[in-house]
Amino acid sequence: MASIKWLGKWLGGLVLTLLAFIMLTEAGARVFAWAPPPEADIGSVHVGYTPNGLGDFHPGQDGVYITNRAHPYYLHTNRDGFRSREEVSSSATRILALGNSQTFGLFVDSQDVWTDWLNFDLNHGFSSSKYQVLNNGIPGSSIVDQLEYFRDKGRVLGAKIVILAYNGDVSNMNRSESGRSLGMAVEQATRFNRLRWALRRHSAIYAVLKSVKERAMLDEIVNDNRSSSEVRQAELPFPAAAGEGTPSRAADLQELRRRYAQVFGIFAREVAASGAQLVVAVISSESADTTGFIRSLTTANGVALIDCTAALARRPTEEVYYLRPGDSLYPGDDHMTRTGHMLFAAEIARVLNERGLVSH
Repeated sequence: MASIKWLGKWLGGLVLTLLAFIMLTEAGARVFAWAPPPEADIGSVHVGYTPNGLGDFHPGQDGVYITNRAHPYYLHTNRDGFRSREEVSSSATRILALGNSQTFGLFVDSQDVWTDWLNFDLNHGFSSSKYQVLNNGIPGSSIVDQLEYFRDKGRVLGAKIVILAYNGDVSNMNRSESGRSLGMAVEQATRFNRLRWALRRHSAIYAVLKSVKERAMLDEIVNDNRSSSEVRQAELPFPAAAGEGTPSRAADLQELRRRYAQVFGIFAREVAASGAQLVVAVISSESADTTGFIRSLTTANGVALIDCTAALARRPTEEVYYLRPGDSLYPGDDHMTRTGHMLFAAEIARVLNERGLVSH
């Protein structure tokens, strides 16, 4: 009996000691290393994948998303998990937009993403929406991710047009795994989301540990960006007298293009089999050589190509793209601004009308 009492006291003392340690650590974290998240961050905004719905985003979000504290932006997702302000219509002709962060609209409010502008441009003059553009652009995704999405969800959407926005995506083929598959696995394994949100709002310890983790992830992203930048540099025409290392870089580029072309061909065939028309819209291509590669690829697969680079070049670069060379988080960022998204959408709408892919 005495041993049980002793054990009870020992456990009670241990619990009190742990609580005291946690409280002291929390107090120290609040004094030296923590500020509560800004009020604008309140909400359920979370851009991760979800196995539910026709889109990949968590459905029914409406709030301010802070990828970079200097550039918060409004994010809305509909009930089906698309970054679109309208719910999926049963009467409108559906247009599915796929791509990376340029299509998602990083740093841009939902009403200013190019898919929303295209929705406006195509329906201008109609009393009700004849066309509906649905945005499933995923930051950091590649054509492998887009093919996986189309097989998993996109083909049952019944879209008449699928727009694949190209933004130097060949360089993303150096990834060994699909980001979408990994994201889905993480989302399916995630638990206690409400508890994590409460801790983020109210616990300095949690916030500090999370910031350490995010710092490590950011370092990894920066390293990946540098690696991708080196691959993109390889797309520039090589001098006649190639320097040391150039042949291997050229060989790497050719292998990435081979893999991209292989996946693109599969993607084009599966989109066609679904009854949809695939359109590739080029945001940027690092060189004339790359443009030629994409043009030959679309021609070989019977895919419509809309090269928007000239339309975007009509305005000053700093007006079309976010360029922040001094920003440690996103150095030399080339994501489109509101103006860039508006110009990109206008060019797509013009060509779609010109080629009779849409009608008024």
